[in-house]
Amino acid sequence: RSILAGDKKTGITIMQMNECLDAGDIILQKEIEIKEKNTAQEIHDRLAQIGGKLINNVLKKLERNEQIKQTPQDETNVTYAKKITENETKINWNKSGKEILRQIKALGGWFEFGKERIKIFDAEISSIKTKSPGLIIDKNFSISCGKSGAINPKVLQKSGGNKMNIETFLRGFKFEINQKELLR
Repeated sequence: RSILAGDKKTGITIMQMNECLDAGDIILQKEIEIKEKNTAQEIHDRLAQIGGKLINNVLKKLERNEQIKQTPQDETNVTYAKKITENETKINWNKSGKEILRQIKALGGWFEFGKERIKIFDAEISSIKTKSPGLIIDKNFSISCGKSGAINPKVLQKSGGNKMNIETFLRGFKFEINQKELLR
């Protein structure tokens, strides 16, 4: 499921493998709640932990020759998730702060600053009233959004670099307040 779509829950399913992709009978399922502050990476890591425990439980049952209940998938609820394109992850600063924050939390987001691509992996939103979208509005590299609010990046990455928190990022990054090169 997608955080971007505003879902409140997601989950992990352990299923019997067959010749089709994600089409086998369901053996175990576990649903978790998605909170507004969760990033896709945090959800991924949580589901990976839960999935490991679920698989371990199934393997122990198989080892003891216990019967494993299998439930056929309801094909009327099957959806196809298309591949996310690079264009879909480019930040459109004309959108509202809430929309941009959801994109960052679900997919990550990137923009070009000068000749450099910068990715944002986590951020917060502030309700500052701004005049122009894509404008750096303070020394903390907060960026104004079009319809409302500003994005306050927390975890970023420069092209070819490592992910870093905003404090580390700002030590080696030059910009000016009211600089606007973000809408390219």
